[in-house]
Amino acid sequence: MPAYRLRFLLLLLSAGLAFSSCKKHEELPPLGHTVDAQHLTNGSWRLDQISKDGIVTSSGSNISDRYIFKFNTDGTFSYRYTANSIYFIAGYWTLKNNDTIINLTDRKFTDIDYKLFNLTSAELRYSFADPNNNGKVEEQTFSAQP
Repeated sequence: MPAYRLRFLLLLLSAGLAFSSCKKHEELPPLGHTVDAQHLTNGSWRLDQISKDGIVTSSGSNISDRYIFKFNTDGTFSYRYTANSIYFIAGYWTLKNNDTIINLTDRKFTDIDYKLFNLTSAELRYSFADPNNNGKVEEQTFSAQP
């Protein structure tokens, strides 16, 4: 085989290996889906808005039984109603599916998965199918508290 053909063949093989070994870019999460798990345990989260099937049904001080969540680094979570200052240990939390689902297990070992839409230093927003409301989708938005 002539030397120029051998060089050409080696050049093609080298180029093929170089391009095939490049990492593919990871897909970005859908717009509006921002999750940074480290923020969950920084401070606490006050419920500020409830939407059902895309319609805001309650917000701010108009939310009956408004509460504040606190997620602890040991995997437990607690809550308190805004009307008092005592936190109640509620159960356990875990993040699943690449931090897109937060699972809460209460003291009766009832598991509920909440689909995370936003988790930043300022906002926690998730949705779930409300079993008490014919499975309608409810979205809850919380704001970070110091």
